Amino acid sequence: MSYKVFGIVMFLFLLSCTSADKSQEVKAQEPQRYTAPTLTNLSYENQIAELYKIFRIAQSAAVPQETMDAVMPAITDERLQLTKDFVIEYTKRAPDYISDKYLTKPDESTLEAVYYLYFIGVDAFTNGAADPIAVIKKGTDDMSGRDLLINYYKVLFMRMHRVTGTHDYSMYSFDFDRLSMDSPEEKALLFYISMSYFGAKYNRLARNGCDKANAFADNMPRYEGESFHSYKLPAYSSFSVIYDQLQGRVPLEKAFAQPLQAAVTTYRECNE
Repeated sequence: MSYKVFGIVMFLFLLSCTSADKSQEVKAQEPQRYTAPTLTNLSYENQIAELYKIFRIAQSAAVPQETMDAVMPAITDERLQLTKDFVIEYTKRAPDYISDKYLTKPDESTLEAVYYLYFIGVDAFTNGAADPIAVIKKGTDDMSGRDLLINYYKVLFMRMHRVTGTHDYSMYSFDFDRLSMDSPEEKALLFYISMSYFGAKYNRLARNGCDKANAFADNMPRYEGESFHSYKLPAYSSFSVIYDQLQGRVPLEKAFAQPLQAAVTTYRECNE
């Protein structure tokens, strides 16, 4: 009798172990859910460092939504609100940068923050690793307000170079006074930098025939209501710019004007 009881007990024990093992196996097979880290009470410097993580990923890949959800609520410093929106647009396949929100001359805080986003990457390239806090603490004393403005538009239109597909910007006009360009020099820098994108794309399309290039020209924005090939800049005094952070200054025209000049020549050849 005792042997029978022992046998029954062992059977029930083994049955319970098997059920438990199967239960653990099912749990082990369940996919692990991502839990976003909680970022709270970050300093100004650390908020920029978090934005840089998004900015860096977006340069070569789509940013995971869980990363956006983890970082963006933590960007609360009032000085960084336009920069936060700028970075959110940067992550999109077709950022809405051809708009007054982003083309109007930004405030000094935004110019500095976008410079930090760009220069942290330069620092990482030259030193092998990014050190956002060190870059930010160094400040921008060696950059003029015009240098920071050029950097802002350069970063914006560098992102536009990666936009694919057809987009109609023909209803938008660069009204430089409306965009708070306060001098002929500022009007010139925005005209040339914007055309470093639009002109380059026109030239690239023209290699495969004028029809596609002219269709793109029809969808380009206007400048003071004029097409790019008809617009005449007001007289301005040439000045040097920092085009490459690792090299010296060069004239504005050498840094940014070549795509415009080539596009005007090509447009005339295509439409004679």
